[in-house]
Amino acid sequence: MNILFVTPHMITGGTERMIADLGKGLLSNGHNVGIATSGGHLLNEMAAAGAKVHVKPSLAKRKPHNLFINGLWLSKVVRENQYNLINSHSLLTTWVSKIGAAVSMRSPRKIYTMHLIENPKAFKYIRIMTNLTSDSIITVSESNKSRLIETGIKASKINVIHNGINLDKFPYFQRKPTNEPTIGIVARMIPRKGHEILLRAISNLSRKFNGDWAKLMIIGWGPLEEQLKSLCYELKIEHLVQFLGDRHDVPKLLQKMDILVLPSFYEGFPISIIEGMATGLPVIATNIDGIPEIINPGANGLLVAPGEVEDLEIALANMLGNYDLRVELGNEASTIARKHFSISRMTEETERVFMAALK
Repeated sequence: MNILFVTPHMITGGTERMIADLGKGLLSNGHNVGIATSGGHLLNEMAAAGAKVHVKPSLAKRKPHNLFINGLWLSKVVRENQYNLINSHSLLTTWVSKIGAAVSMRSPRKIYTMHLIENPKAFKYIRIMTNLTSDSIITVSESNKSRLIETGIKASKINVIHNGINLDKFPYFQRKPTNEPTIGIVARMIPRKGHEILLRAISNLSRKFNGDWAKLMIIGWGPLEEQLKSLCYELKIEHLVQFLGDRHDVPKLLQKMDILVLPSFYEGFPISIIEGMATGLPVIATNIDGIPEIINPGANGLLVAPGEVEDLEIALANMLGNYDLRVELGNEASTIARKHFSISRMTEETERVFMAALK
């Protein structure tokens, strides 16, 4: 197969990490892979693995006239490189892919991978859009599939493929008992990730425990960073919180944590949870979207209601005060991650969907 991924950017993030890993997996299986995007450091990784890289800065811009400009550019990329399948990873690039495929005169198959719809109101337009632009859909969770079916899309057109990770990069690590556990969050600092909820829960617990009872490690970048730092001072927990920024040594940093938290308001199928689980971290996350397909409450983690500071506070207190519980949940989490969420499984399932589309 000659496969072209189309996505707005390849800056560090769960979706971009998944595309890079999937691309490398398909290359290893003997397929030709290209990526069309506006840029991003993960392109270097894909190029080193043998992928063709096609950069168009305006692919990340949402202005209507860019759809046609980018579509014409993409048609040339498709034609010159003889791509026979286009896999788009956003609503924006799905329209660009439709235009590019039509103008290229090569009739490539078009598959839209839906990770997350940040505006729930957009679901009512997806049926019309996918009927016009895509031969089939891949989505990362059963939750997303159910919502797509509710819009009127036929179930036979939808394929659920859970995200996978490079398990070799996230080896199991046995945590030791400690009087000052480290809580961690790996997420972009944007409103939907729920950092503020976590900081307020930490603040409430710090008053109850009256001391340096735990530390919080925040890994990631984003527009809310200064606002969240100010909130730490307002809550008088600045001495408990480390802001580490965007890091490329996440596997090592996960080994320094005792609990991983993701208090998001909505998600797709978050890779950060799977990475933490693989290392043996117990996870506390919100009971939303694809997360319950990863976390079995009381078996490999805990689930809390989104936006509820008290719920998160109770879950943290239960886990912080019980080392045996953390070990039990973490061990099962690692087992589940290694059994169900590998790159090889994700690549094989995607390969089958792609090949079926080309028949």
